[in-house]
Amino acid sequence: MRTDVKCLNDSTFYAPDNIKDECITAALECVLREFNVTVRDECTDPKQYIDQEIDYLDQIIQHRPEAGHDVKSSKCQCERWSQTPFDEFLNKVQSLIELSNTASKS
Repeated sequence: MRTDVKCLNDSTFYAPDNIKDECITAALECVLREFNVTVRDECTDPKQYIDQEIDYLDQIIQHRPEAGHDVKSSKCQCERWSQTPFDEFLNKVQSLIELSNTASKS
């Protein structure tokens, strides 16, 4: 994705950072919205990697246990995150997915 998806030079994306366990599901939903709206609008994707990422994130969200995850709390809102360029956004999304995988095994 890093080499094939090209975004506008001034594009920025809300990137998950310092996510608490109770906000993981909300963070995944925020990232999914970023891919669905901002990334689709501001980036070109000739190989359909964005669609693959959206499907993958949707699967992760669907398989997360619901107990103890606050998806509506203001402390879990995407807008609290800094906006970053696409490459940094991808790094932080990867970290969030790793955190999600670790938390779901606990």
